[in-house]
Amino acid sequence: MSRSHGGGDRKITVLDVFVNVYILSAQIQPYLWTYNNRLTIHLGYNEAYYTQVEARKYGELIQSILLRELGVE
Repeated sequence: MSRSHGGGDRKITVLDVFVNVYILSAQIQPYLWTYNNRLTIHLGYNEAYYTQVEARKYGELIQSILLRELGVE
């Protein structure tokens, strides 16, 4: 995705992007993407199955594994 579109007085610049999903199953689904030289990890989960604390712990586990495997801890 290009960061800037148009030109002159009609130019717009996209500063950030976000993905929103609705999870209906009992899975925690991680979504990863890069934009503007930044890696973003977003978790989708169903609140009927997991609390925010449980989902956050899962996200922290993913983050720690990525940092360790990429050698940036």
